[in-house]
Amino acid sequence: MLLTLFLTLFGLAQTLPNGGIAVYRFEMQSNTSAAETDEIRQQVLDLIRKSSFSQAEKLIDQAIAAEPHDLEIHLLRKSLGNELIRNRQRDAGEQQFEKLLQYMFDYPKQSQPLLKHMPQILINLSYVQQNIEPESAKMLEKAMSILRAAVDGNPQNVAWSNGLSTAVNLRGRGLLQQSRLPEARALYINELERLRDRWRTSHENPDSWLRLAYFLKAVSEPEAEDPQHREFAIPLRLERMNLLIVGATTFPDALDLVRERFAARLELASQYESASPPTAVKMLLVDKAAFNEIARQSRFNRELLPTRIQIENSLQQIQRRLTRQQLIGNRPPVIENTDWLTQPPESWTDLPGRPVLLYCFSPSDSESVRELAEIRDDLKNRHSVVNLIALTPDVDQSFTRLSTVKRKSLPDSENQRAQYRQQILEQIVQRNQFKFPFGIAKDAASIAGSLGISEVPFVLLVDQSGICREVLEGRFPLNTMMDVLNRLTADSRQPAPK
Repeated sequence: MLLTLFLTLFGLAQTLPNGGIAVYRFEMQSNTSAAETDEIRQQVLDLIRKSSFSQAEKLIDQAIAAEPHDLEIHLLRKSLGNELIRNRQRDAGEQQFEKLLQYMFDYPKQSQPLLKHMPQILINLSYVQQNIEPESAKMLEKAMSILRAAVDGNPQNVAWSNGLSTAVNLRGRGLLQQSRLPEARALYINELERLRDRWRTSHENPDSWLRLAYFLKAVSEPEAEDPQHREFAIPLRLERMNLLIVGATTFPDALDLVRERFAARLELASQYESASPPTAVKMLLVDKAAFNEIARQSRFNRELLPTRIQIENSLQQIQRRLTRQQLIGNRPPVIENTDWLTQPPESWTDLPGRPVLLYCFSPSDSESVRELAEIRDDLKNRHSVVNLIALTPDVDQSFTRLSTVKRKSLPDSENQRAQYRQQILEQIVQRNQFKFPFGIAKDAASIAGSLGISEVPFVLLVDQSGICREVLEGRFPLNTMMDVLNRLTADSRQPAPK
């Protein structure tokens, strides 16, 4: 009796007149046997692999004509459509998606198991993706109607709920593109209330927190310049952030929720990075402490390791940006813990009246070596008053991820690595006839932190009084650097300050 009740509740059984139980299969409407369906499926997939697309479509049409509600056969249209698009036959591919969607629209009850595929099929339609009216509006309105009815019947079905949110978001963006803000706002508010109700009634389920957070993000970040929509979006962004912070703390074992919480904060910190690095640093220090506490409580500490690395890397990057900004107008730190292949430089304070160009690069970057030679020649011809200093990390270290030298390719012992390093860098010096101070940083991380290096090549330009005037990072036109040098060398012709 209990078994009958359980199966009946889930639509899987029917009580027969004699008291027995008939358990339905997925293909309960079908007169086609499972073996026949498998055979047709295999034939269609073989034809698709052979690029015999018209034959595959014909076989699908024949199978559906024989059995209109064989869902596995209908789903083959999605595979055929994807393959047609991959073969640059987008129109033909979209026709397959439209046929599959039309079946779902015509037979919503029979096609319910296919509804989880509806969002992806909609996105694959170019006119829906681009929100081209009225084709997109017509398709999305139908999809929302079907999905909303399915969700009303089963609010706990995550796939249907997510599909409805996706369709609503697509339709809302289309309305915003047409400056139909009141309609978009009404659509968004209706879906938000549904998700908030789900969150309130299943507060103990972390997925309800996550789905609401996802939709809040989608609604608050559309590609719209309408000031009224920005006004509408601001409180939603705050709601999302608070939801994620509380949710991740409440459910430390919900990996997706925890990851989304810190991804949102990292994104916010990146927005502050340029305008206010100190603010971004403070935010990330708070987030680092919060992450450590959540990770301590979570059973999935190892799975959260990539998130920990993201936080630490972002914090390091912004701290180095702040260091670079603070170098301007101040004396740069002394270069320590460095081996010099040529004569060591004098300290910054012992170079009165002589501007300095410090060039930091990775030993594996041949383009930087060529650039360094060009700088040497240009200084010799036009700015002989400038002191050039080159600095590179040990070959088994790296200033940044741009280095292509792999540690596993290096010799094992410390002595062998030292010899290898000496060999490689001596070849660079000799081949290019570098006579200026050329140093090897034995602790690249320390120097990168003290100078704020997050990308190489890295150039520090210091005036005649030992004050840093410019920091250049990454690939930049040499003309940019030479313009600064022109100003520095012009100043250097004036008497140095006493």
